[in-house]
Amino acid sequence: MNRSVRFDQSGLITVNRTAKHAEDLSCRYFGLKNTFTKHQAYEYRTLSDLKDHEIIDHGFAHLVKYRLKPHKISSNPLFHDLYSICFQDHCILDVVMNRQDGIQLKPLMLYVMTHELVHIIRFSKFNQDFDVLSSMREKEEKKVHTITYEILRQLGDPGIDCVLDHYSPFRNPSIQ
Repeated sequence: MNRSVRFDQSGLITVNRTAKHAEDLSCRYFGLKNTFTKHQAYEYRTLSDLKDHEIIDHGFAHLVKYRLKPHKISSNPLFHDLYSICFQDHCILDVVMNRQDGIQLKPLMLYVMTHELVHIIRFSKFNQDFDVLSSMREKEEKKVHTITYEILRQLGDPGIDCVLDHYSPFRNPSIQ
């Protein structure tokens, strides 16, 4: 995998726009106020901003959880979690540039960002455990793919439908 392949300016604009759209859709699905994502400690970054341990050669994003120490002058002495969505430009662009399954950048990024936000919401609002055994991780992934499908299927966009079809084997079998 060629890690020198990175989003250009147009790709970065697409990432930012789809992130906002994914936030809106995810908050609406879970009945959260749009301010949830503003107050939730998470960020998203692309390959040029990632540290070596945040880069993987499989998957389109890597979700990393950091434990933040409280600021010395903060009135809140508790630690905070920061979720970092680490987009793997090289993996994403490999699929998009090779037109695998007809997948385009914008719908793929909307799916990936929505998927990662569903994880973050489940970890932070519904007490799902971030550090689970691999057997439980697969069950959680199926649940998150299923929720992502439920969020995005209503858009009726052919590009999104193409991505949803691609991910159908990863959902719970009862949702097709």
